[in-house]
Amino acid sequence: MSGHHSHDGTPCGCQDHNGHEHHHHHHGEEVVDSALILSRSGSMAGGEMALEEALERGKAALLELAGAVAVEGVVLGHIKALLSCSGVDCTLSVTRAGTCDVLAPKGAAARGCWTVTLNLISMVRPKEDLEPLLARLFAA
Repeated sequence: MSGHHSHDGTPCGCQDHNGHEHHHHHHGEEVVDSALILSRSGSMAGGEMALEEALERGKAALLELAGAVAVEGVVLGHIKALLSCSGVDCTLSVTRAGTCDVLAPKGAAARGCWTVTLNLISMVRPKEDLEPLLARLFAA
């Protein structure tokens, strides 16, 4: 007879799982003490501005943040920002100090108060306080 039996010898109704063992894998549970994960949304500092100015301000702020967390010019993680105004969304991405990739809709023009959503993940916690750098990006 195949299958599992209860202690009195009658079939217990469970399948034998075709011989497969079930292991529960837990990934990503190691905590890196020095890691920095930061997510923040708010109004962009500087009040009303045109798209180009918002992108320049955003790029400058992200590059400063990258400089603070980079190791030998590489961000061990990423820094991304979404800038939004009047239905126009632009994304900024930094993975290397000194380089900011910008994705903006072709021919888009927007002027107004921009909102910023910033996500920063770094395997290395910076020695300096990032709040002054964040204050340049976000309105108080």
